[in-house]
This record gives sequence, C-alpha cells and structure tokens, in this order.
Amino acid sequence: MSGAWQGTATDGSSLNAVVLDDGKLWLVGLRGGQPSIQVHGATQASSGRLSSSVRYVDYGAPLFISGSLQGSYVPGSSISATLTAGGVVTGPHTLTPMPKAVFDYDRAASLSDVTGSWVAQGTQITVRADGAFETLSNGCRNTGTVKPDARKNVFALNLTMGAAPCAYPGQRLTGVVVTFSSAGKPTLLATALNDQLSLTLPAVRP
Repeated sequence: MSGAWQGTATDGSSLNAVVLDDGKLWLVGLRGGQPSIQVHGATQASSGRLSSSVRYVDYGAPLFISGSLQGSYVPGSSISATLTAGGVVTGPHTLTPMPKAVFDYDRAASLSDVTGSWVAQGTQITVRADGAFETLSNGCRNTGTVKPDARKNVFALNLTMGAAPCAYPGQRLTGVVVTFSSAGKPTLLATALNDQLSLTLPAVRP
C-alpha cells in the first residue's frame, strides 16, 4: 500500500497522501491552496483491509484530536477509507495513485529538488544544499533539516520553532517533505506535528 495517493474529500478538499514503506501515513487536505486537514498514523494493512489510529488536525476549527481510519485497498489501484474523529464519521474517502509524471514515489529523493527558495502563505523558505533550512514569517525564524530517503522520493523533516516573536518557541516537530508537479509547476509540501502542534506548508518557487 506504500506510495503516493490523491483524491477529493467530501468537503471538496484535494487530498494528497503518502504511505511510507514502514506503513506510516501522512495525509494533507488542501482547499483553495490552503491547508484544511492533516492526518497522521501508522497503518495496518492486510488482505485488502486497512486500519489505523491517527492524529487528526482540522486547521479551520482548529481541532487536534485522536481518531481512526478503517477501510479497504487494492494494491497499486485504490484506497477507500472512513475517518472517525471526535465522534464524527466522514467518508468513505477514495484515493488513487498519483501519476508518476506528477510525483514518482519510487525513485530516490534528491536534495537538488528542494534546494533554494520557496514561498508558502507569506512564509519565506530557504533550503541549503546540505538540507538545512530556515523559514521566515512576520519576524519569526524557524530552523531545521530535511533528509532525503535513500530509496524513496520523500524527505524526513525536523523543525524547531524559533525564539519570540515565534508563538511556540523551542517546540520541535517532525514530519515529511515531498515535491511534486502542480499545474506544471514545482510544488513543495511540508507537513509535521508533535503532541501539541501541527504545521503544513504548501510552497512554490518565487
């Protein structure tokens, strides 16, 4: 079930998901180009059935709660899952594989794909050739690293919130970064969280 997946939520959000080779799921919903939801968990998949305990983030509410996914999958073809969070059930949500022309999960990640400048929701992102990066927004400077996977096209993300005026100084988040083609343009999608905070940044080249 590992790979890159896409679909549309019942509220119209576009869904972008990656299931890593170890079963970890990172799913982001975007509405109007802005983050709407984040779902993260470790999937259990066998004989066409899947389940997962997840952390569910609704950026509009805002809401940060535990939940679960239950559903089915056809390897390399489709995922259909229902999300339960906060007593609310949504779905089933259907995902299909991302075309390789958009995002090729099965090639090794390369730092050259992310190196340089990006812009996300007024946030300036700069990634150095060694994978170190910083973000700047309204006087807040966050720092961290992106580390390419040796076999798959995904980067491990470690981010540390900066000192004041940053809202959560010193908080550390972990997640993933992927780059893909959207409307023919390079797009970077970073998503991360810890036990209290969540961050998702869809970014483009300036």
